[in-house]
Amino acid sequence: MKILIAPSFGAGWSTWSYEGKKHEIATYKPIIDYIEAGGDRNGLVTVNEGSLVQRMLDDLELNSFYTGAALDLVVDEIPDGSFYRLMEFDGSESLETPGAVEWWNV
Repeated sequence: MKILIAPSFGAGWSTWSYEGKKHEIATYKPIIDYIEAGGDRNGLVTVNEGSLVQRMLDDLELNSFYTGAALDLVVDEIPDGSFYRLMEFDGSESLETPGAVEWWNV
């Protein structure tokens, strides 16, 4: 499964959605395909008719969406069917999977 994350500090991608649908935003295939094909991220920031972000807003029935993180999006991958969660700190997103966290007992 391929997942969009914005690892740079400043703005999250799916974690900054306040309308829900975080999983759908994080796995939105047209944007994943665009990035993997080497598409210019500046084109993702502008929300206009025909843009991929506008298509995502329409497809997922989102009213608004902050696109600033689009400049830093990367595609991460985990095995299909895996559990995951996206963590966000000060806009920096990271992908966490079971077993990836080391718990310490002091």
